[in-house]
Amino acid sequence: MQKRKSWLSENFYILVALYAVSLFLSNDIFLPAIDTIAIDLHAKESLVSTGVGLFILGSLVFQLIAGPISDRYGRRNSLLFGGLFFVLATLGTALSNNISVFLFFRFLAGISTCMFSAAGVAAINEYYHETKVVKAISLTINVIFMSPVLGPIAGAVIIKHTSWRGIFVFDLIFTAISLILIFIFMPETSDRTKVVSLKENFKGLFIVCKNKKFLVHCAATASYAGIIAIWITAGPDIFMGNLGFSAQIYSWVQAPILIFYIIGNTLAPTLVQRTSSYTVIISTSKWIFIFSCIFLVTNIILGSSVYLLILSVASIMFIRGCLVSPYNQAILSLQSAYHGSSAAVLFTINNTFMFVASFVASAMYGSSNKSYTLMIIGFALLGVILTYVAKKKIKASKDSPNVI
Repeated sequence: MQKRKSWLSENFYILVALYAVSLFLSNDIFLPAIDTIAIDLHAKESLVSTGVGLFILGSLVFQLIAGPISDRYGRRNSLLFGGLFFVLATLGTALSNNISVFLFFRFLAGISTCMFSAAGVAAINEYYHETKVVKAISLTINVIFMSPVLGPIAGAVIIKHTSWRGIFVFDLIFTAISLILIFIFMPETSDRTKVVSLKENFKGLFIVCKNKKFLVHCAATASYAGIIAIWITAGPDIFMGNLGFSAQIYSWVQAPILIFYIIGNTLAPTLVQRTSSYTVIISTSKWIFIFSCIFLVTNIILGSSVYLLILSVASIMFIRGCLVSPYNQAILSLQSAYHGSSAAVLFTINNTFMFVASFVASAMYGSSNKSYTLMIIGFALLGVILTYVAKKKIKASKDSPNVI
């Protein structure tokens, strides 16, 4: 049945962003209640905290399966199915009576997030033109990036008035509201006149994975994402361990870095509108490497200058913000079909790079700031190299100057 056209139908990416908030907020909102959960479920706090990692693991392992499912059953249906699965998993978490059940449902909740990228991002890329796609992806990334800030605050407020279970009930209701809005207003963006079997769509996944140009660009943007993973993981050691900052001051240090990232991400649609995704990608790839080198020099020569250190990192995050949504849009436009699988592969590679970067940074805990800086330089250099390797393989044509 054709959905009535309305403002929300034409701008359904706002609903996708709301959907994303409800999913990713769940991994930060229960952090203030870890000690309470541990007491109630008779478990160690460290074991409860593994719920964060299991959520991320769940979002990674099912991603490539979610892509073909989205291509077969449609974007809207896949989002609704994934959201309903998340609601049930969150309900199971809220009703958990031991730590094993709690962690099991956190893993299931992570699996449900795969539909966001395989269906939500794919739908945005199918429905809107280039500039609107960048705008939509920018908004979605901004709200996801705010989750680590808003989640603990919301969790702390909720736990003051209810038990830790109330935190998950709140997230469950939040998700249910976004699902109802998607059900009412979101149009189906995939071409349902060319529906093929699920088996054929899994073959489409292999077609996407054989596209070397696509994979190289995915790896390039994932390298830049690795910088963020390093910073998030190593930040406490850089400032609290090596520079002697208190936890409170460290939290304030993060504020300008977060703000710079959001400003860059918000500015991206304007840059694309004035030039093109291709131009923005090539220019920002140069600048992210230049500022990474400045970051290195700052640590080696002016290591005691905290303000320059913060400014260097904030500059890298600003440029990364300008880069991420145009690059994602341009990468997804490389595939004329199997958009769900394309989005799934993109996010799988991205999350894998972030996981590896975070794991290595964790293993380096206790190292000097220069060591972390060299690691950031390495990922920035890798991203630049991969971007230019892919650029040589994919020339911008006269007819389509925005194709990377």
